[in-house]
Amino acid sequence: MNWRMLLAISLFGAICSCGRPPDQVREQSMTRSITSARTLSPILLEHDFGELDADRSFNAAVEVTNDTNFPLIFKGSRTTCGCLSLTSIPEHIDPGMTEAIQVTLNTLGRKGRQHSRAWFWETVPSAPIVVLEATALVRSCWIDPEYVSFGDVTIGSQAEQTLKVVAAGYPNAEITSVASDADWVVVSRDPQLSDNRSSGTRSIGSISLRFNGQRASPGALRANVDITIQTDKELTLSVPVAGFLSGNASASPSRIIFGRISDSSIVRSCTLAFVQPLNTERVEISTEHPYIEVESIKWSDERDTLSISLRAAPPRSTASGLIKGNVIGTDGSGTILFRVPYVGVLMQ
Repeated sequence: MNWRMLLAISLFGAICSCGRPPDQVREQSMTRSITSARTLSPILLEHDFGELDADRSFNAAVEVTNDTNFPLIFKGSRTTCGCLSLTSIPEHIDPGMTEAIQVTLNTLGRKGRQHSRAWFWETVPSAPIVVLEATALVRSCWIDPEYVSFGDVTIGSQAEQTLKVVAAGYPNAEITSVASDADWVVVSRDPQLSDNRSSGTRSIGSISLRFNGQRASPGALRANVDITIQTDKELTLSVPVAGFLSGNASASPSRIIFGRISDSSIVRSCTLAFVQPLNTERVEISTEHPYIEVESIKWSDERDTLSISLRAAPPRSTASGLIKGNVIGTDGSGTILFRVPYVGVLMQ
């Protein structure tokens, strides 16, 4: 190829370039810069809100410096937690310039160390241009677990659960008292203090809950354990406790039927078979009507079977009608050991 042909090709390219509008040339240059930006790693930002009170909102301005050679254009954003909101985002940041992103952290329902992330993109979320890591320590105390269930229990069951009491942002927090509002829950404290200075949280003790059955009635069980903690103020946390007390005995028949009760007394009997032998030395048996009397009781040698005879002997002054009640067995502390219903019709 001679020099005349090379000169002709060069002149043709120059003429074509000069013939393009200036805006088109700038647009192609910008497109090349943005395209190359998408292949770069995002700008990483970190902001620590520090120690915060619970159930409040806190604002912060996080500065972003564009140290790249292309503009940062913000078209979308997302956070990993509803507690972190982005209240103001710049539309773009030119190279070498600094702008601020306004963020708000809401600590409602939050406790302990918090970690949230926000990311910003120009084209798609999977290619962020800026990533913000936000952290905080929410001053709080809590109990783990927040709810206790003993499940299905019977009188004599050995059911036990342990609670862990944790404090965050309170280096001098301590448990001052523990109490249950039900006799069938026995509470005891174990300090077991531990520090976790890296996260700002510490265990300030553990609470053991034990089911002993005292004054518990068969069926659903409900109670509360209150734990008082001293920080810079006094806090009381309540833990719901539940369970289901299954009957420790099955009765045969399952219901005592007197039938028609008139002038003469009527005796009916039932036998109770206990799931677990009763170790209680004293068992008190009573009925819900004064004229339904316990005539006799007889234990088996192993104390796993009990026969009860009831006598219905209403006075003449008793009004006629249907009677319904229960024969109830309790130990010396008032804990119900068994309950057997009875029914009859008074015909005076």
